[in-house]
Amino acid sequence: MSLGVASRPLARWLVASLIAAASACGRDVAAPRTIRSDGEPSYAKPATGFSLSSVTPDTASLSTTLDVQISGSGFVDGMVASWQLSGVADPTQVKTNSTRFVSNKQLIANITISGTATAAKWDVAIYSGGKTGIGSELGVLKQSFQVLDPTATFAIPLNDAGLSIRSDGLFSDGTSSLYTNGTCNIASKIFATTEQSNSGDAILNTGTTNGGGGKCGRRIRVVFPDGSIEVDGTFMNLRAIENTSYAIPIGATVARQLHIGTDQTPSDHSRCGGFVFGYGVANDVGAGSDSVWVTRIDARTWHAYSKAPPNNLAWCKNTGQLFPMTVDLTIIANRPLP
Repeated sequence: MSLGVASRPLARWLVASLIAAASACGRDVAAPRTIRSDGEPSYAKPATGFSLSSVTPDTASLSTTLDVQISGSGFVDGMVASWQLSGVADPTQVKTNSTRFVSNKQLIANITISGTATAAKWDVAIYSGGKTGIGSELGVLKQSFQVLDPTATFAIPLNDAGLSIRSDGLFSDGTSSLYTNGTCNIASKIFATTEQSNSGDAILNTGTTNGGGGKCGRRIRVVFPDGSIEVDGTFMNLRAIENTSYAIPIGATVARQLHIGTDQTPSDHSRCGGFVFGYGVANDVGAGSDSVWVTRIDARTWHAYSKAPPNNLAWCKNTGQLFPMTVDLTIIANRPLP
C-alpha cells in the first residue's frame, strides 16, 4: 500500500519517533553494529581525540621482560602497542606479549627484549585492531624507548692479601668492595650489543682523579712487587666476554686480556700509568705479558683472576717492564645474558 501526500507527515513522525526511542536507550544509531556471542547487539565507537605523550620506563636492558606504561588520550580497549625501528616492527627483538587497557589515558604493554636486540632508540606505535590482530596505525612516539647495553658491578675482594690490585674498601657487601654503575661517579657496562662497539668488553671507569671527594672519589690501590703503593682512579677493560655473536659458556674458563689504566694523583707519581695482562693478544704492539683466566659463573657473572706464578706477568705501559701482578675481579651484569 502506498502512502498519500497527506500521510507523509505521519511517516516522517514515525521515523523520528524510532530514532528518538533508540537514543533514549543510549544507543548511537550511527555507530557500527555488531552481534556479541550472547546474541545481544553492541555498538563500537572509534577513538576520539587520540594522542600519545610518553612511555614509562623509557629504557631497558637486553634479555628483559617488563611492563611499560603508555600515556596519552583517546585510548580504547583492544588497542595494541608495537615497538619499531625505522617504522618496522621486529618481534624477534622486541616482542609485545600483551597490551592492557587501563583507561582512556593509559595502556600497559608487557614486552620482552631479546638478548640480541638492537641497542637503539625504538619507536612506540599504537594500532587499532584488538585480539584478532593489529589494525590501522593510530600514532607513533618517535625514539621514545631505548634498549641499552647491560650495566655491571665490579667486585674486588676485601680479603685482598697477596693481590696487586686492591679496592678502596668502600660500598662493602661484607665480602667485596662494589664498584656499581651510576654510584659515585662509576661508569660500568658490558658492550654486548651494537649500541657502541659490540666488542663484548666489560669496562669500569671510576672517573677522573679529582672527580669527587669522600666516598664518591672511588679509587683502587696498586701494590707493586717492591711493596710500594699507589692510590689511583682507574679504568678497567676486561676484553671479549659477551657480544651478539659469542659468549663464554656457563661453567667454562678461557684466557682473556685485561687492561688497567691508572691516573696520576697529586700525592702519588704513577709508575706505570696502567697495566696490560695479555699484551699483544689484540690491537696492541708488544708481547711478553700473560693473560688472565675468566670463568663464567652463571648468566650474569664472570670471575677474572691471574694465572699462577710465574704466568702472572703484566706489562707496565710507561716503562715497558713486566711485573708479576695478581688480580681477582668479579663482574656482575644487571641482567642475565645468553
